[in-house]
Amino acid sequence: MTTTLEPGGQGAAQLPPVGPAGIVGDTDAFLTGTWGVRPRSYRCRTLPDAPSPAQIWEQFDCGLFVTPYFTVLRDDTPVPLGAVTETRVVQQQPRVGYADGAAVRAHFATGHTVRLNQPEDWHPGIGELVAAVREDLRAAVRSALFLTPAGTVGAPARSRRDHVIVVQLRGRTVWETGDAAEREVFALEAGDALYVPAGVTRAGSVRGDESLHLALSVSRPGPREFAVAAVTGFLESAVADAVAGTHHYMSPAEKVAWLRTELTAYLSGQDTGELVSRAVRAHQGAEKA
Repeated sequence: MTTTLEPGGQGAAQLPPVGPAGIVGDTDAFLTGTWGVRPRSYRCRTLPDAPSPAQIWEQFDCGLFVTPYFTVLRDDTPVPLGAVTETRVVQQQPRVGYADGAAVRAHFATGHTVRLNQPEDWHPGIGELVAAVREDLRAAVRSALFLTPAGTVGAPARSRRDHVIVVQLRGRTVWETGDAAEREVFALEAGDALYVPAGVTRAGSVRGDESLHLALSVSRPGPREFAVAAVTGFLESAVADAVAGTHHYMSPAEKVAWLRTELTAYLSGQDTGELVSRAVRAHQGAEKA
């Protein structure tokens, strides 16, 4: 379920599951003109169905969260798990890592951020969004929800490989991106989004009341994944299978010459779309592992 946004940011009619187009508009234009080039903010046309702060606290109070699905941190440093978790007896066995709701609330009250990890695994609305972004951008995608108290100033962060899309769900944040001459400032209200390319520094600060935002970490396959996909496809081909019974009679130099000729021929005839699909599937599988 998703929600359209009116100018004031309030929910209106219900639409089909949100995808990247609901966040950044024209996906093709985003990939050709913005992706990997520069940070940019957007006004979302639709927002995913996501839990509210009240619903998040209710689940903490009911003890429904367990590690590693939540982290409590300050200045990007997690607090020791023993300070915010408790052990319970489940099916007559002690189980560690259950959230201590009162302890989590106490840390939040003293300026700590609550991060919910991989909400796509347990929340249908966010799961639908992650699946749509993964499909439309042909990428590996992970998500996290950040519930941050008022007045918090975030530590600068930089993702070497992941591109980040921040979707502001509640409250207001101000983000600084880049270093020195490339520094830009973006103010996000509920219903706004910010794209930050891989390798670009970002730091967010909460203005006004508490903030809830969703962060999507997106990575597309690189040259290594394409090379592995191409070689894997070649090794599964008929020509590679045929040589399996005869290569014993070939010298090392002949094997190298055979590989150069046949691999070049295979790559020349390789369907680009199929190669891209192989690389994307392998990259998404590695990200989930």
